[in-house]
Amino acid sequence: MSQSLRDQQSFSVKRTFARHFWGRWLLHLVDFKESR
Repeated sequence: MSQSLRDQQSFSVKRTFARHFWGRWLLHLVDFKESR
């Protein structure tokens, strides 16, 4: 039980980190297009 709960938390953290990372990357891409 506790093991699966820990895995769930880890997955949630990874997903949040991935979303934050891709969000920043996309923002940089848009800024690059706009500046050209």
